[in-house]
Amino acid sequence: ENHPVLLKAEADRDSYASSKAMGDFYVRIGAQKLGIDALAVRVFNQYGPRMVGTKYGQVIGEFVKRGLTEPEFTMIGDGSHTRSFCLVTDGARMLVDLFERRVTGFINMGNDNEISIFELAERIHSKLGREFKPVFLEERPHDHRRRCPDLTRLRQCLPDLKLTDLDTGLDITIKSFREAMQQ
Repeated sequence: ENHPVLLKAEADRDSYASSKAMGDFYVRIGAQKLGIDALAVRVFNQYGPRMVGTKYGQVIGEFVKRGLTEPEFTMIGDGSHTRSFCLVTDGARMLVDLFERRVTGFINMGNDNEISIFELAERIHSKLGREFKPVFLEERPHDHRRRCPDLTRLRQCLPDLKLTDLDTGLDITIKSFREAMQQ
């Protein structure tokens, strides 16, 4: 939560991060001006049932949908970038628990179990029963090599925190995509 926010003004991909940083600023300054307590939650890579399965959604939804529907599987870059993913039901439970405990300030919320994008795609293909033969595309400029939250404060505020492992979460997500495609 105390790590400086690093942004590259010339990087289109940082527009999302800059909007989140501005949101943190407005929450803090607004609460200060109004004399109220506030919590700014920094949500990291949530996934789960009913998520968007396009390039405008999250990588898990996109990979699952493409793995179910497209004959060729492409990946941007070599897959060495790492991310961590949090099942949306875990995130919802954390939000309720933080609210009930009246936590204020800034807090990172997610799962700190990191995985490479290559391994994630390979795992999804395995769960789909599909051979994994990715076609690698050119890497995007300015893409962050690593995104993983420091959950020290979250674990202090929620000492009984339990997170769903990625394999279980992927099974839940894949099942929901398959059911949606049958409708």
